[in-house]
Amino acid sequence: MPRCRDCHGEILWAKTEYGKNMPFDAEPSASGSYKLIEGAPLTASHVKPQNRELEPVLHTAHWSTCPEADKSRPKVAPSALRYLPFALCPECGRKFTGVLSTSRCGDCLQDRDRVVPLVEARLEKAT
Repeated sequence: MPRCRDCHGEILWAKTEYGKNMPFDAEPSASGSYKLIEGAPLTASHVKPQNRELEPVLHTAHWSTCPEADKSRPKVAPSALRYLPFALCPECGRKFTGVLSTSRCGDCLQDRDRVVPLVEARLEKAT
């Protein structure tokens, strides 16, 4: 069974409904919120709070229980956090969200290569 590289606890890897790999505690938990579905690959489905009583076995995301989770998290200066959620469109100057996951301003459809340097410049200014 795989182990966490930080705390060496037993984990299970599963694909989320968004196609991302996510570590889960190997043992089910009363505070769990994910149903693991057997198959190739193992998949995880988030269970809404009102439906958790109906599911007998739920697992918890490992990073919420790992005592060493801070070792793996990226280090970002607290003053820079306010700059992460948005960027300014280079054409229209409006703020838009999703800079790290999308490449376009909804109105101007600019390429990501022109927008990301603005965010990097703000992060440098903040630190």
